[in-house]
Amino acid sequence: MSPYFLSDVDRFPVPDNMVAWDISFDDYCPPSFTAPEILENGGEIDLENIPEEEREGKISFNSDDRSSLMDTPYVIDAGLPRNPIGRTGLKGRGKLPRWGPNRTWDPVITRWKKDPATDSRVKGTDGRDVLEFLAVLRTDTKQWSFPGGMRRDDKNHFAALKVNFKAKGLSQEKSTEKVKQKLEPLKKEVYSGYTDVPLNTDNAWMETTVANFHAEDDVIFRDINILAGHDSNYVKWQTVSTDLPLWGSQTYFLKLVAELHDASI
Repeated sequence: MSPYFLSDVDRFPVPDNMVAWDISFDDYCPPSFTAPEILENGGEIDLENIPEEEREGKISFNSDDRSSLMDTPYVIDAGLPRNPIGRTGLKGRGKLPRWGPNRTWDPVITRWKKDPATDSRVKGTDGRDVLEFLAVLRTDTKQWSFPGGMRRDDKNHFAALKVNFKAKGLSQEKSTEKVKQKLEPLKKEVYSGYTDVPLNTDNAWMETTVANFHAEDDVIFRDINILAGHDSNYVKWQTVSTDLPLWGSQTYFLKLVAELHDASI
């Protein structure tokens, strides 16, 4: 678990059998770290240096946009949220903007993989049809990822989309909006809850909603150029496979999508 994500801050070692909070770990003494870029973002200063006795009422933990996507409320310990999954070896917010849950959106945009010579669906070694999904290359880790990102509410998830679309005769803005409108009715939620990413700390963690948008006949993307957006270097259609190393828990989420369509994996 050491060091923390893209930093020189070492996590306190936590054996697998000592992760759960209900297991006694008297020697547990993790360092505290909140990245300078988080502290410098004035709109996200989140009780970093306010004494415990003054924190109550400043943030409504476990309510509104501070609520968890998990089944039960998270514990508040010494005035701060406690990671519901267990110890991570690091206190503070790390590189996350908010104490407690930081919500993200993971769109899995899929289509059937076709043989360009015959336009027929490609079969996997298990005899089932193969899916492709729209993937972006992250600028920080150089890993492939779903084209989503951080969000504050559930009202406009497409605001977090990290790709743009361009159709002939239309501006990029109008093209992107048109594709979004066609994708929206296809949405099927496949997961909602905690996501295991290297950014998580004892007091701040990421929770995600994973939604599949499956273009069964691929008409939506016909004659459409797909462009990489914010925080991504490159975008392409990738074959759905558990062999592809993805960011965080996304390989698991991809497996859920493949199972939804009885596709090869």
